[in-house]
Amino acid sequence: MLAAAGATMPDRTARRRLDVERVVRLVLIALFGALLYLFVLYPMLQVLWRSVLDGDGRFVGLANYLRYFRTPAIAASITNSLWVSTVAMVLTVLLAFIYAYGLTRTRMPGRGFFRVVAMLPLFAPSLVQAIALVYVFGNNGILTRQTGINVGIYGVRGIVLAEVFSCFPHALLILVAALSAADARLYDAAAALGASRTKTFLTVTLPGVKYGLMSACFVVFTLVITDFGAPKVIGGKYSVMATEIYNQVIGQQNFTMGATVSVVLLVPAVVAFLVDWIVQRRQYALVSASARPLRPGDGALGRRLSLGYCAVVAAFIVGIDLVILTAWRSPRSLPSPGRSSRSRARISSRRPGPRPVRRSTCSRSCPSPFPAWCSGSRTSSRSTRPAAC
Repeated sequence: MLAAAGATMPDRTARRRLDVERVVRLVLIALFGALLYLFVLYPMLQVLWRSVLDGDGRFVGLANYLRYFRTPAIAASITNSLWVSTVAMVLTVLLAFIYAYGLTRTRMPGRGFFRVVAMLPLFAPSLVQAIALVYVFGNNGILTRQTGINVGIYGVRGIVLAEVFSCFPHALLILVAALSAADARLYDAAAALGASRTKTFLTVTLPGVKYGLMSACFVVFTLVITDFGAPKVIGGKYSVMATEIYNQVIGQQNFTMGATVSVVLLVPAVVAFLVDWIVQRRQYALVSASARPLRPGDGALGRRLSLGYCAVVAAFIVGIDLVILTAWRSPRSLPSPGRSSRSRARISSRRPGPRPVRRSTCSRSCPSPFPAWCSGSRTSSRSTRPAAC
C-alpha cells in the first residue's frame, strides 16, 4: 500500500517549475513575434499593398508592375542589379576562397593576424567604405594624384570594387568554416590511391566544400543586390534597384513606383535566402562525429604563395581602413574627391564668404560625391551655397 501511495503522489515542485519555464518561453516567443510583425512583416505588407495602388489610392492591380517593366530607363535597374551582383559574387567568393585556403590548409606565419585583418570591413558600412575608395581612386584621389592614372572608379567598376571589399569577410567566414570541417580520412585515402594534388583538390576538396561555396555565393549575392550605400556614393549614373527606389521616393515623390521597385527587389533576395537556408541544412548533414580533423600541409611553395597573397589582400584592407580613420580624425588632411588642384587654387583665390548661386548650377558644380546634399539650394534662385558645395 505504501508503494502504491508513493506512486500516486504528484511531484508538485517539478510541475510548478515546468509551468513557470513554459510561461516564460511563451512570453518571450510572443514578444519576439510581435517585434518581427511590427518592424518586418507589417512594413513589408504596407509596401506590397502600396504597390497595387495608384497615386490617388485607388486599386489598380498589376498596372504599376507593367508600367515598371515597360519603362526602359527604370527597368534597366533590374539587369544592372543582377549583373553587378553576379560579378561581385564571383570575384568575392574566388578571392575569399584563396584567402581561406591559405588560412586553413597551410602553415604560413601570421595566420591569426591575417584572420583579424580580414574582418575589418565588418566594422564600417558600405557607404563609408565607398567614400574611402573615392578618396583613393577618385578623380582627385590619392592614387590618381600620385601616379596620374585615373581608373574611372565611378560606375559599375566602382560598385563592384566596393561590394567585393564590403562582402569579403562574410564569404571568408563561411569558407573558413567549410574548409576547417574537412575529414582527413578522405585525404589519406586519396594519397594511398596515388592521386596527385590537383586530382585530390578536384575530387576531394571541392566536393567537400561545395555547400560552403554555394552558401557563400548566395549570401554575397543577397548582400550586394540589396545594398544602397555603395551604389549611391560611387555608382554615378549607373542605376540599380536600391538607388532607383531612393530616386522614385525621394527624388520624384513617387511612392507608388518606389513600392513597386521594392517588391521586385524582394523577389531575388528572398529566393537567394531560401536557397541558402536549404544549402546550410545539407551542409550540416555532412558533418560526421567520426571525422578526423585535417592538419595543414608543410609545403614551402604553398606557404610562400599563400603568405604573399594574404599579405597583399591584408595591405589593401588596412590601407582603405586607414583612409577611413584619417578622414574621420582629420578631414582636411585628405584631398576633396571632386575637385582638381587647379579648381581648388581658383576657389581659394576668391574672397571668402557665402556667394549667391543660381538654382540650376548647384547640382552641376557641387564637388561632393552626394549631389543630394546640394538640393537645399534649389528652393530659391538667390540662396547661399550649402557647405557641401
